[in-house]
Amino acid sequence: MLLTLRSPDKLGGITTVSRRSYLGQVIELAGGDNIFADLETPYPQIGLEDIVSQQPDIIIEAMPGERRRRIAHAIAQAMGATSAASMPPTRVASWS
Repeated sequence: MLLTLRSPDKLGGITTVSRRSYLGQVIELAGGDNIFADLETPYPQIGLEDIVSQQPDIIIEAMPGERRRRIAHAIAQAMGATSAASMPPTRVASWS
């Protein structure tokens, strides 16, 4: 599982959570397996290549609307799919 927090108009500058953050602890309490749980800082900056290399089963975008859909499409393409819909094992969800 990956939770991202970032500027809605950019694919770069992605922030995630580790177990040292409140949201990281919520993910663990809910039974989620955070792929970046072991990072040292509570809210580490990561790159698109970090997401692609980890191949998360679920991506939770903390951003609503059309911009989220465009970013989900860009992530899907980076992971080798033609669209977010063609990424069967990975789900991209928004949380606002």
